[in-house]
Amino acid sequence: MCRDVVLRECHKLAALQHVQVRSDRLQGDPFFDLANFSINQRLSEDAQLLLIQDYEGAVTPTARARLGLLRLMSDFREAMWGVLQQGISTLDVDFVAYADEHFERLLHNASGVAFEAALAEAARG
Repeated sequence: MCRDVVLRECHKLAALQHVQVRSDRLQGDPFFDLANFSINQRLSEDAQLLLIQDYEGAVTPTARARLGLLRLMSDFREAMWGVLQQGISTLDVDFVAYADEHFERLLHNASGVAFEAALAEAARG
C-alpha cells in the first residue's frame, strides 16, 4: 500500500487482505474497491480517469498507478477464487473458464510499459 493511503470504510468483505479491522468498522484502501469496479465493468482509460477525478478530486500519477495495479490484483483475486471454487463448489458453473478469463486478463495487463511505469510510480508514491 502507498505510504499516503488513508484508510476508509469499505465494502465490508472482511476476508480480503486489503481490509483492516479498526474497532467495530472495516477499513481499507478504497482504491481496491474502485479498481474492482473498474476492471469488472471494463471501464475505458478515460472512464477510469473520470472515476479517479470524481472520487479523489484530481487525477495524479500516483492515483493512476494505484488504480492500475489494484485492477491487476482484483483479477488475481477473482482468478484464485475461481480456482478454489473448482475444488469446493457444487454449483454447475464453469469455474475453470472463469479462472482462465481472469488469469488471461491479468497476464495481458501485467505486461508492457504501462505496468512497469505503474510499479515505478507506486514505489515513488
